[in-house]
Amino acid sequence: MYIIYDDFFTRHNTGSFHPEKPGRVAAIKETLDLKIKNSPLFGRFVKFITPQTAKKSLICAVHKEDYFEKIKSISASGNLRYIEPDTVVSKDTFDCASLAAGACIKGIDCLFKNMEGAQAAGSAMQSPASFFALVRPPGHHAFASAGSGFCIFNNIAIAAKYAEANYGCKKIAIIDFDVHHGNGTQEIFYENKNIFYISLHQYPHYPGSGYWNETGKHKGEGFNLNIPLTAFSGEYDYIEAFTDVILPVLIDYNPGLILASAGFDGHKDDPLSSIMLASSSYYKIMKLILFLSSTTRLRSKGKNPCNIGIVLEGGYDFNSTSQSAVEVIKACIEEESRCSKIFNGQAENTSSDCRPQICVTDIASPAFTRDRQIRTLYRFKELLLSGSSITGAASGKNRNTFNAVKKVFAGSFKIFSVLCIAFLCFLLMFSFTGCRQYDSKMDISYFFKTAPEKSVIDFVYAMENKDADYIYSNFMLESDKRKISREKFTREMSEILSEVESITIEKIIYLGYENQMSKVILDFKIMYSNGKEGKYKKYIYLFEENGKWKIVFNKTFI
Repeated sequence: MYIIYDDFFTRHNTGSFHPEKPGRVAAIKETLDLKIKNSPLFGRFVKFITPQTAKKSLICAVHKEDYFEKIKSISASGNLRYIEPDTVVSKDTFDCASLAAGACIKGIDCLFKNMEGAQAAGSAMQSPASFFALVRPPGHHAFASAGSGFCIFNNIAIAAKYAEANYGCKKIAIIDFDVHHGNGTQEIFYENKNIFYISLHQYPHYPGSGYWNETGKHKGEGFNLNIPLTAFSGEYDYIEAFTDVILPVLIDYNPGLILASAGFDGHKDDPLSSIMLASSSYYKIMKLILFLSSTTRLRSKGKNPCNIGIVLEGGYDFNSTSQSAVEVIKACIEEESRCSKIFNGQAENTSSDCRPQICVTDIASPAFTRDRQIRTLYRFKELLLSGSSITGAASGKNRNTFNAVKKVFAGSFKIFSVLCIAFLCFLLMFSFTGCRQYDSKMDISYFFKTAPEKSVIDFVYAMENKDADYIYSNFMLESDKRKISREKFTREMSEILSEVESITIEKIIYLGYENQMSKVILDFKIMYSNGKEGKYKKYIYLFEENGKWKIVFNKTFI
């Protein structure tokens, strides 16, 4: 793992009483140095890189030129000046901010040069690469034309733009787990579908933005996801937000690069928030981000390395911030160590961490599908939560937020380009992947559904057509078939369906995998032959048997 750092970052002077102090990065560096000295794992896999100042053109790919010149001019005056109530510019601020942006650019170069080196060596599967830009001033509150919230230049936005422009990276996910909403990053990419911004943050809290209904605009609609969390939320809430909302959406998005705005001010000891995370919580958060990276790499058979760049944002208690940052680094280097051993044919030690239970040999298996990723994710969730002392608990309000976000992003993932849809339709005409299994009718929406959702759709159309024999053959578990004969089932099902004129699916959402079953929620409308109409909502439980998703009747229809 590359740590991009320079002692010069301590020279950004914010005054005696400002919470964003030079000691923040110094504390992390000191704790990390001690870890390297005492841990062979850290000593082997941590590599320090010295950054270079970012060129004006790279900073101004995100920021307005007049704002860039304003910061440069104030710094040159040598005076300490507040450019807004929270944000200070002093003698070395411009140089520190330019170096911070340059550190993130250097990190991007390290990731892609590592990838190019692996390709040149003919490696089919690349080891994961990651960097941690240990920088200040922070950046995610910086807008294109103004600094705010302690931030001068938006470091992570500059890194994303640089990766997009210089390495052709067209799908970038920015995951912001700072306790404050990254309003600057959101605004910069609010109309951009190539850069998907995701934020978990305390709400209501500074800066007051980041509600769940802020989902992007124009071409960026659907590519901005906010998870506002109530005060005193804890580890459970964060893990549930990742496993139930964020990662399923990002698995569909399939990013080529993940960037993390790493703020550690959600720690229970931090003075600027009321979130109750522990240092070890950040290890688990990073493991979840690594899950996305690892499974994306496996699913693409190594063609998409999906590497990770981490950029320091907030965290104002020196001890908790430094310990939390080291936990994030530990998670990354454990993954690098694990992959290094596997690629070299060595046995791996599985006892020291709670990483996702995925074997790299799965890369050769076409069975490593999106559905399997989701199922593995839920097993990983159970692993992360088992045996841990959970700080806080998911409140009803957080659960309502998660459900609201799920509804907004239920299409996972919308295709906005008419040309893309036309091309997919063209492919479907030849591959028939958009045909329903039951009646072979073309259905473009069917193409985007998960396997359990497709099974439920087929089940509904079979009911509408009163095809009880098909239902018995294709949706009954073998254990249920032993309890009821085909004749008895088809007779009773036909009687039930005899009064049905039509069934219309209004909404279908895949809710996840638990206890070896998948769960789908179905909103549907039945028009009866007597002219009456009924609207229903049903949770459908399914179990995979012999490669098919079958209905668990005794749980679904109780």
